[in-house]
Amino acid sequence: MGKKFYKAFTLIEMLIVMGIIMILIGVGVAGTRYALDSANKIKLQNSVENLNQAMLSYYADEREYPAFTNFGTALDTGGELNKYMETGEFDGGADSTYYYWLDSVDEQTFLVCVSLGGQDDEKTKGFYCNGNGFGVSYSGIEDQNIENTGAMTDPLGTDPTQFDAVTDWTNEDNVWEAA
Repeated sequence: MGKKFYKAFTLIEMLIVMGIIMILIGVGVAGTRYALDSANKIKLQNSVENLNQAMLSYYADEREYPAFTNFGTALDTGGELNKYMETGEFDGGADSTYYYWLDSVDEQTFLVCVSLGGQDDEKTKGFYCNGNGFGVSYSGIEDQNIENTGAMTDPLGTDPTQFDAVTDWTNEDNVWEAA
């Protein structure tokens, strides 16, 4: 009798192929996760840059920076920054908390910051800031990128009441909420 030739794959061959497919899926999921995190970080940083540009435009017209306690009202119709950013055009990116600090002494120094790890930086990814208040001793912020080394809930890591405005952004609804 002659040898029988089967026209199918053996169990070992199938297991090897399934193992390779699982490895490729794992690599793809990890790469996608990294890409999404990077995209969210860039979106949040761009939002801070847009708010910074609106502050500078306001300053060019008014010779002072705006004083407000909520980003939602500042960007809404009739708000301080509405003229410099289209109503409804602001997209704050992923869920996060935005912070605004205005020097109460001369009102010539400000910072706008955002939590990169969700509202109150719950995922401890740090904060991103922009403005002209870096290195000012009473702002307490020295660098644009602030690493969260523990349970910081604001860029200063002390007390969010030191900020003039602390407002949460909810991505799902694209709305501002009081923090």
